[in-house]
Amino acid sequence: PYYRMTGSSKSRTQIFANKWSALIKRVEKNIPAFPRFPFSTLRQTASDMIRQASDGEISATFLMHGQPVPSDDLLDLYTKRKFAALFVALKQVEVDLAPLFDAAPKDLFRQPTQQYTPKAIHLQIIELKTQGKSVNEIMEATGLSRSTICRTINKNRGVDAE
Repeated sequence: PYYRMTGSSKSRTQIFANKWSALIKRVEKNIPAFPRFPFSTLRQTASDMIRQASDGEISATFLMHGQPVPSDDLLDLYTKRKFAALFVALKQVEVDLAPLFDAAPKDLFRQPTQQYTPKAIHLQIIELKTQGKSVNEIMEATGLSRSTICRTINKNRGVDAE
């Protein structure tokens, strides 16, 4: 989890930025042309999705900075922002993103097993084993160690390694 206190002098925001950077690097191993956007891009994308689901005023309320209506300096002094409309827009964005949420792990706080082998190589190992290749032949084809290959094979539906 990214919200826990740290034992070092690093701030939580820096830890999150480091995790974001590590995620991008991990994706780039499998997709070299993957665009490298900063974490702030998520906030910009979210406000754009809110604007598409509603309008600019609601998007400004979502971001909570600046004036929702630039031509009216007194609007925030005399009226409340349209939070109810923001919640409606957020509900629409949630519906739009449902396939993404459905694909996410059920237990978001369980720490996944660290995997250093790119997905494409992992699949190549399984394919070579399915073709009846020996661990030595797979080692030669992938350039990976015996323990990495055996571990990958053993994790894949209990296929026995040599």
